[in-house]
Amino acid sequence: MAAAANGASIEALFRPSTRWRDLDRNRHVRLPEGWTEIELLPHLTPLDILATGVTWDEFLIFLQNKIVRMTPDVYVFNNMHLGGISDKLLLRLGGNASTSTTSLRVYVTPDTAAALTTATCDFAVRLLATCEQHDLCIEGGINPPLSGADLSLFFQESRSCLCRVTLDYMALSEDHCRALATMSRLDVEVTLHGCRVTDDVAGAFVECL
Repeated sequence: MAAAANGASIEALFRPSTRWRDLDRNRHVRLPEGWTEIELLPHLTPLDILATGVTWDEFLIFLQNKIVRMTPDVYVFNNMHLGGISDKLLLRLGGNASTSTTSLRVYVTPDTAAALTTATCDFAVRLLATCEQHDLCIEGGINPPLSGADLSLFFQESRSCLCRVTLDYMALSEDHCRALATMSRLDVEVTLHGCRVTDDVAGAFVECL
């Protein structure tokens, strides 16, 4: 049984789920042998997981061979890409030279409102701040609803060993640009790769350079 740093059981926050198997669109993509599916208890939020004190490494161990649903339509997993599914990648986070065992992927079912995905994306980035690797990557998928406030918290809460962060294919809002312009970790190198900004945030982007 996996436990967080404060001794809380992560498993106690979840219950078994069959949503993957029950959805018609996913029946042609079976879970790998030995994998299970679980879901966060209905009265809980991703913030309740953070409140246990779980670290990045502990949560990745917990994720092994699991599909973990944060909401009925937003889920995370580790280790591999499940090719052929119709769901959309929101975020991939982990080491910059990620191997299959060091990344966390956030997926969402089609037509899910962005507001319903924000909590999971923010949770994933806050969790990444506890990672002990020195070179990390936050890769965007379909315009992930990651807030500038949580990007700021990521830098504030990041470990002292962190040296470099790559933002990969992110759609940068004004809040993101402000967060980068005011980031507290001046010792961390930030690399933007394939990122984009809209005309209305160009001024904020220039300020963060």
